Amino acid sequence: MAEPITRKQFISKCGSACLGLAGFSLLMQGCKTMAYVPYQLDGKRISVKKSDVLAKEYVLIRVDGLNAPIYLSHGAEGYHAAFMVCTHKQCELTPYGKVLHCPCHGSEFDSKGAVLNGPADQPLTMFKVSEDEDSIYIQ
Repeated sequence: MAEPITRKQFISKCGSACLGLAGFSLLMQGCKTMAYVPYQLDGKRISVKKSDVLAKEYVLIRVDGLNAPIYLSHGAEGYHAAFMVCTHKQCELTPYGKVLHCPCHGSEFDSKGAVLNGPADQPLTMFKVSEDEDSIYIQ
């Protein structure tokens, strides 16, 4: 016959299980929409087909020569392209929808590069974005 557990042990075990499930849920939320898209170099700018972007909340572009991807999102104001490197200690960011999270120290940024939570106190490096009928251009 198993020994009964105390109330404190029960709460501790249930709390650990709940935290584990919450963490797993956040991890899966970040991964479910993550999509890398192909690009072409068009002179000194990156060209991405709109058809690869429109149905997604955001896309990531891994460019040769850059140590982190570019986060490309769109909203009512148009397209935004952010370099996914935290301005605090230069860690690569992880996207969770329209929020970019730094796994090193917890800084968070919005899709336009603004700091939402520190310790970072500088906005992200943003790229100039233009578009035509078929493509989005990042400079």
